[in-house]
Amino acid sequence: RMSEIIMVSSLRDNGGVSFYDLSTGSTFSHSLKNCMCDTGGLAVIGGPSAFSGKSGGGSGDYIIASQSKKPLLNIWQWGKPQVQIQCRIQEITTSICVDSNGFYIFGGTKGGRIFCWEVSSGNLVLSWQGHYKSVTTMVMTDCGSFLLSGADDGMVRAWDVPSLLTTSRGI
Repeated sequence: RMSEIIMVSSLRDNGGVSFYDLSTGSTFSHSLKNCMCDTGGLAVIGGPSAFSGKSGGGSGDYIIASQSKKPLLNIWQWGKPQVQIQCRIQEITTSICVDSNGFYIFGGTKGGRIFCWEVSSGNLVLSWQGHYKSVTTMVMTDCGSFLLSGADDGMVRAWDVPSLLTTSRGI
């Protein structure tokens, strides 16, 4: 049975992350080393069963966090405290999200830029100026067709992801 879990990160206490299981009402903490992310800077890479590895099974799911003071993305395999992959990126990223299939990571920056990386290769697929001020929140629609971004400029924008990806690859 799949559980819905809320993840909460903190800039205090060396980056503790707490998880709240909505189906059981239980709370558990998980120490992720070097996890210091802003609100919106924490996401899961995985499919609809993103927390299937909670009990320590052989899940391939990952937790990703942008770092609030450095242009880095840290990636942990579920259930392991050490950073598995550390990605140096172009700018400090204030908000991230992952598409529902786990193919792409989107990151919004303090300067209002939005970046898209391919999960399988780690390659930067595209970037664009999405806002005039810091991107504060990003989310993919359930259908995976639209990326929604909000920023300190007071705007919420919807981006047609298939069109962006097609244009970026020259198809």
